[in-house]
Amino acid sequence: NKDRTVWRAHPGGVILSCITLGQVTVASTSERRVVAYSPTGAVLWVRSTPDTVNQPALAFGDHVVVASVDGTVLALDPATGRQVWRARAPSELALQPVVSGDTLVVIDESGTIVALGPDGHEIWRSAEFPASVYAVSGGVLVVNERGATTLRGYDVATGAKLWRSWEPGVIRSFSDLDGVALAYMDNGVKAFDPATGSVLWSVGPEALDLVVIGDRAVVATADSLVVLDRTGTETLR
Repeated sequence: NKDRTVWRAHPGGVILSCITLGQVTVASTSERRVVAYSPTGAVLWVRSTPDTVNQPALAFGDHVVVASVDGTVLALDPATGRQVWRARAPSELALQPVVSGDTLVVIDESGTIVALGPDGHEIWRSAEFPASVYAVSGGVLVVNERGATTLRGYDVATGAKLWRSWEPGVIRSFSDLDGVALAYMDNGVKAFDPATGSVLWSVGPEALDLVVIGDRAVVATADSLVVLDRTGTETLR
């Protein structure tokens, strides 16, 4: 019953997201603010945003990146909150951006994919159907079209479309598992080759949740936690 709280803070409004990146904890609130805290809970800075930020901040290079609902992408200095650069997607942003090396990828609600460099400049863009989930694996952006069973793969460096395929079942999330595109689906877990879109292996329909930690995937079933490697081999239950 001992209270082990190290520090407590109240950023104001409703907390919409919170994540610790290195030595900085970044929280976004319903009051259209982003607040950063030190490891001791001291406020480092407060930054207003054009709209609410519903997704957790990202570490991109030396910066903290936040994406607001109106399509604005802000790169901030993690020590001061100073704006380093700003970019804008054509439409609203409901999905969290993803980082792959020196590239930040956002997909807006109209289906436009925008790839940004470390200084915020646009590397490439592609206009397709809206996405439900997406991830970067093995240098390939893997996208599941919203309301469809269609999957697409793009070269993250150039934006070239590498493949398009169809997969039955609803994909709830995509993750990168050590160079394999791992899909958590309503009918189980499937691993795809990000270079071709072909199915590498699958696990039965008992999966209730999935999270990737390092080079392992942890799958929750009704009564167990199952740990898988990139080949689909069960290493622990």
